[in-house]
Amino acid sequence: MQAGASTADVDITTVPSPPRQGVDTVRVTLTENGAPVTGTIVSVTSFMPAMGMSAKRSAITLSDRGDGHYEGQVTLESGGAWQVNVLAQKNGRTIGAKQTSLNAEGGM
Repeated sequence: MQAGASTADVDITTVPSPPRQGVDTVRVTLTENGAPVTGTIVSVTSFMPAMGMSAKRSAITLSDRGDGHYEGQVTLESGGAWQVNVLAQKNGRTIGAKQTSLNAEGGM
């Protein structure tokens, strides 16, 4: 495996699901070979490109809840499609990353 290559599996969920405009809880679970990954810095960046209005961005660092679970609050300024990037770093190197999209309910 190359130095710095991702080794952890990243699973992301939201409460509520699907997320809504406003404050939502983001939960990330990290595992490696089926075992929880602990002691990791997990950041989540949510981005909505400009589409007739200015672009929107939210970046948070999740709290370690133990046993490979990380959680935090994100504020989505509007409903619609958000691009979400999760980055997990341990001891200064990236061990997991995931890019996905979430469709938040609510007005623009």
